Amino acid sequence: MISTPAPGGLLSGPVQFNVKSPPTGTQFRSLCRETGDQSLLSSQPHARSRPGYMSTFLGHPFRVAVATAKACALLHVAFAHGYSAAPGWGPSMLPTFLVDGQWFVVDRGARRGRGVAVGDCVLYAIPYADRGGGGGGEGVKRVMGLPGDYVLLNSPGARSESMMQVPPGHCYITGDNLPWSRDSRDFGPLPMALIKGRVTHTMTSNGWWPPDWFARVKNGLVPVTDPPGEG
Repeated sequence: MISTPAPGGLLSGPVQFNVKSPPTGTQFRSLCRETGDQSLLSSQPHARSRPGYMSTFLGHPFRVAVATAKACALLHVAFAHGYSAAPGWGPSMLPTFLVDGQWFVVDRGARRGRGVAVGDCVLYAIPYADRGGGGGGEGVKRVMGLPGDYVLLNSPGARSESMMQVPPGHCYITGDNLPWSRDSRDFGPLPMALIKGRVTHTMTSNGWWPPDWFARVKNGLVPVTDPPGEG
């Protein structure tokens, strides 16, 4: 039983609702307009709260599967065509890179040699198998020659100074630490299709953060001119 004020301000007789037949929402809104009392809306029977976003989302497995697939696709695009990070180890690139404790930031947009210049450091798929017969994994070396360039087949200062022209679709890569590097001097020119990206920055995690823990990788080659009177 609910008492409602009369339009004149005086209380009228009680308005009795049948419990078995509760008033509809339209009847409640009409009553509120007549009395000017909006508080009756809180008395509307069978009021239900709107379910939250998470309960609605998690209540539909299909939506969860679709959202997961979209997230995986975005991550794949980001790592395949954007930037990624890879750990590095080994002495072949000393003193440019540390033996251990560094991560390489790789520009995947340079895969297959796209936009790569002589002097750039690249991440590549090693073209020879390891001792266990499996894949060779990935490595980092510096590009010393592009298609059409002439390069030394051996280390500088060796007895033989034979040269070769890099064939189309290939590049010539070497490590900065030549005595400890296995590179194109051993397995020949590298197919451009094996280049996974260009190394743009390094992140150092060896010990406490040094000031240059995030450093840009610069092109280490500089133009060389013959001394006066030579050439």
